[in-house]
Amino acid sequence: MTDEHIKKNMGVLMKGGLGALAGTMAGTLMSFGTKVIITQFSSPSVFGVFSLFLGIVSIIYMLSTFGLSVGITRYIAFSSGKDDNTAVSNMVYSVMRMGILISLVICVIAISSADFIVKKIFPEVSHLGFLLKVTFITIPFFSLLDFSIGVARGFKDVKPKVFLLDIIKNLLFLLLLIISIPISFSITSITYSYAISVIVPGILSCIYISNRYGVNLLKRPAYRAITVSKREFFLSSLPLTVMPLMWLVLGTMDTVMLGYFKKAEDVGIYNAAASLARFFNILISPITFIFLPVATQYMAKSSVYELSSLYKVTTKWIFSISLPFFFLLIFFPEIMLVTLYGGDYAQGALCLRIVVSGYLSSLILGINNVVLTASGKYVVQMWLSVSTILLNLLLNILLIPKYGASGAAAATAISYSSFNVLAAVVLYRHSAIHPFSVDFFKAIIAAVLTTVVFFILGRSISVGYYSILPILVLYCLSYLCCVILLFKGVTKSDSIIIDLIEQKSRLNLRYIKRFISRFGGDIE
Repeated sequence: MTDEHIKKNMGVLMKGGLGALAGTMAGTLMSFGTKVIITQFSSPSVFGVFSLFLGIVSIIYMLSTFGLSVGITRYIAFSSGKDDNTAVSNMVYSVMRMGILISLVICVIAISSADFIVKKIFPEVSHLGFLLKVTFITIPFFSLLDFSIGVARGFKDVKPKVFLLDIIKNLLFLLLLIISIPISFSITSITYSYAISVIVPGILSCIYISNRYGVNLLKRPAYRAITVSKREFFLSSLPLTVMPLMWLVLGTMDTVMLGYFKKAEDVGIYNAAASLARFFNILISPITFIFLPVATQYMAKSSVYELSSLYKVTTKWIFSISLPFFFLLIFFPEIMLVTLYGGDYAQGALCLRIVVSGYLSSLILGINNVVLTASGKYVVQMWLSVSTILLNLLLNILLIPKYGASGAAAATAISYSSFNVLAAVVLYRHSAIHPFSVDFFKAIIAAVLTTVVFFILGRSISVGYYSILPILVLYCLSYLCCVILLFKGVTKSDSIIIDLIEQKSRLNLRYIKRFISRFGGDIE
């Protein structure tokens, strides 16, 4: 892959990825703030009930979109790759209208069956039926938001995701919770606050899509020939429903199953630990978001080699940047949980270690499922997702009754790793694309050596929350020095990315570049 090619591709990813990363970080911090407020001003049982109803609602949200938002993203990007944009506006209008109609039907069904669900599955959780009904009203508004983000994503536009989903939704929920503290802080006020935080950005997203892309749901655009029928588009997109559902299942089935087999306190403690583990999404999801339209355009042009090269470089950087978070959560789980949530949540340390270990597979194997989506392998992804869901369900049934929260963590970690490994195998067999290279192996070995050394040292010293930051900084520097000095693991591709980071962030990195050039490789 040429230097110019890397600059072009990584420039596209950075332009959207940095914006999406900023939004994801802000949204994650605010979402974390809402969990801290709930845990600090209520009991673990209240937090458990909130986690339970949020898990149920999240699954219904994903079902209501039927995979159409991802399908429209790929349709727009594929059309751009083929230089055929004549039918995009009409297809977007049709898909959004169809999607909103489906979400309204699901909304009515969900509200009508809420009491039945609670009575049969969660009879001991008080007020859950009412909480679900209130939140189910927001289903059409979530669909509006999701479809709008999907349309913008196809055009490599991250603004709806960043401002509406990440910032406004989470900020509104956080502010409403803060306002309710002196008035009446309860599970009911939490539910109303969450519902409002979904409705408002849903309405704003509709306005944005209308003004930015001329998609007015109340007015049909001028007719243009569509190369793909709406029925064909719907049927091809339907398998995509299963994959986001799988990610939700891996993040919520453990919560739901714990609520069924154990007490609400167990759900609250486990969910606090699991939410910390999901910090890996801060770095992975923004790159995933912008990588899909980029990869789809390359697939449309049959540029498999170029996509493979970009995939390898991206995976190496995802691994290296995410490594400090992995180290922090594996080595200091008790301190992190107690500092953020309080002493009642310290017993979730083992759960945190287990779930984080499962997420390690995504750091090593990269965003293989995104490349599969770009390849149009929807049916294969569907069966992979179904298998993973069934595996997760079986493991939860077997492990939770005996091991409780730790069993739920193990079920999630095993299922998550299994999907990533199988997706990597399928992708390689289909397109001969994989994330591994000599330089990536150097980075992995450097990470293993650095982690082992710090593990041995950590057993002989006492660590408090005040010493975590210095240790983390020392760990990162040790890893970088190991990569640069011991393995000479900095390549020309890395130097180009560093140049882009310097250019985009306007930071002066010349001393870092000189150090790497002198001791670790040719960066000048």
